Amino acid sequence: MAVESPKANLNNNRIARNVGALAAARGVTVFVALIVTAYLTRVLTPTYFGILGFGSALLSYFSLLVKFGFDTLGAREGARRTDEIPQLASRITSLKLFLCVPGYLAFLAVVLLLPKDPLVKQVLAVQGLLLFALAISVEWVYQSVQRMGVLAVRNVAAALVHVGVVVVLVRSPSDVLLAAAASVLAVL
Repeated sequence: MAVESPKANLNNNRIARNVGALAAARGVTVFVALIVTAYLTRVLTPTYFGILGFGSALLSYFSLLVKFGFDTLGAREGARRTDEIPQLASRITSLKLFLCVPGYLAFLAVVLLLPKDPLVKQVLAVQGLLLFALAISVEWVYQSVQRMGVLAVRNVAAALVHVGVVVVLVRSPSDVLLAAAASVLAVL
């Protein structure tokens, strides 16, 4: 029977802590997302809730332009060269912000060309601000240094901010713009 080294035990403990933190955070965020979805569906009515869903779907295409694989690249390179993470984070964030501006402008152009009600266009324009949140996100830094507990706390905090803002501000279908802003605020 082979005896594990102390270093292997530390790695196993770190992996277990990271998986546990992410699993717990995922459970909380999924539960909170269910609450937010149920609340918004009831308060906004299907028509206005559908605007948020449409905006999320449209935004997902433009988020590909902003992310562009930089988070994966950053996590991999950061894990290889931990001493260079600050410079890497600066470069990647700058590139993502550089891509974010034309991405948001293209998103706005598409939104303006859509044959939709002005309120729908306003909601989509607010939801498009999520591109900036994606651009400044440095979650990959914590992944590269295996600090998943920080990500878990961030994800739970974002979910709680989202549900708090939604419950406090969104009271009727006319608050659909506030619902869109709540999701942007939570991610930021």
